[in-house]
Amino acid sequence: MGNMKLETPATIQKWTFVRILEQGSKPDMRQMDVIAEAFRKRLIDHGMTVLKHTSIDNHFVGFSSRRDAPDRPFRDCLDQVLKKDIKFLLIVLPDKNANRYGRIKILCDKEKGVRNVCVLAGTLASRSGKPNPQTLSNLCLKANLKMGGVNFVMPARSLDFIEDNDTMVIGIDVTHPSSTSAEGTPSIAAMVASMDKKLAQWPAVLRVQRGLSRQGAGIEMASANLKLMLVTQLQRWKNLHNGKLPNNILVFRDGISEGQYRESLESELPRLREACRLDPENGITTPSGRPVRMTLIVCAKRHHTRFYQADNNGGGVQNPPGGTYVDRDITESHPWDFYLQSHTALKGTARPAHYIVLHDEIIRQEAAKSRGYRATMPPANLIAQITHNMCYLFGRSTGSVSICPAVYYADLACSRARCFLMGLYNNTERPSPAVLYSEAAMEQWLTGLQSKLDLLRSVENSMFYI
Repeated sequence: MGNMKLETPATIQKWTFVRILEQGSKPDMRQMDVIAEAFRKRLIDHGMTVLKHTSIDNHFVGFSSRRDAPDRPFRDCLDQVLKKDIKFLLIVLPDKNANRYGRIKILCDKEKGVRNVCVLAGTLASRSGKPNPQTLSNLCLKANLKMGGVNFVMPARSLDFIEDNDTMVIGIDVTHPSSTSAEGTPSIAAMVASMDKKLAQWPAVLRVQRGLSRQGAGIEMASANLKLMLVTQLQRWKNLHNGKLPNNILVFRDGISEGQYRESLESELPRLREACRLDPENGITTPSGRPVRMTLIVCAKRHHTRFYQADNNGGGVQNPPGGTYVDRDITESHPWDFYLQSHTALKGTARPAHYIVLHDEIIRQEAAKSRGYRATMPPANLIAQITHNMCYLFGRSTGSVSICPAVYYADLACSRARCFLMGLYNNTERPSPAVLYSEAAMEQWLTGLQSKLDLLRSVENSMFYI
């Protein structure tokens, strides 16, 4: 990144750092002071306003990676952070341990409401002995997003009608328990949504749902939760847009197979529509005063289609350039679909994303409009162009990523939700037998689990999962 400035740098008024120590490790305050100051200077280099870190009593906290290890020292540290009204926490970890990482995220994101980023001590190190500048820049990207900033924007009109500021883009994904998870573990649905035309901030909503069907398979459809999830996102949009709903909602759905397309149209789409019913008594109206238009697109990542181009120099084949788009010969006549390789593969064979447009009320109408910066254009070209340009706006990367950010963020939100329920997903916690055999007990148990996914107000509107 060099010293590239962020588009809208955030301000961090009070922050500090915590170094997690394994048993037997010795604290090195001089080293941590160097890291903290290098991090602060890197934030400033990228345009953020940051003061010197706030001192606390417990900069070094013992936190074992054992599942049964006590977390009281880290809780006490967070209590001191809250007492001093510190808004951001840099956490340096000794190693890559999923159990400890998950418990830290539960305490910071869920129980205490402290925005934070974690980094491995080994990742920070460089050959010179000083903190790695690129690693610090990557941390800056995360910190700016978590504090409500904007990292990147595309040139004017790259996103076409989305830049009219009346289109919400949402991503939906569902994660399921594995074969080693505790019996009865629920699936978790995640929905992320853009809040403005820049597509920079994507707050998330997490909901538990029944984990297994009677046949023992994970339930992919998020039908039961979608209305409530979208209502939450629309309320957030309403608060930022003078009480108005978006005119358009562009939905990217991840994780469903070809055999579930009809089910998505018949069960998920109607729930999304129910959330968008106009409610003048509560002041919820669209800018144009008409029903919200919706387009539903599935993003498929697991397939066997690959593209190659001839290498004129060596006579072999190579990956096609980023932005390669295919919508004929190998695609279906119905439904409307296309392949998009939006990224440039650094290693190995690039895998394109497969997008299937299940339902459209937006793209064809917008493509038929002649705008000042373009003439009318084929709908297929318009959605491919917008989707590709969106791939440059993934907040943790300075280049284009392989899938649409809406899908990428929804997947990350699901991963963070698994951390919040890691006891069940790792099979270290189990529901009581009554839960498995009583419908009433199951509902009560799921309600309790939902409380583990509900975030505190200080972080619920942030990109805590990034």
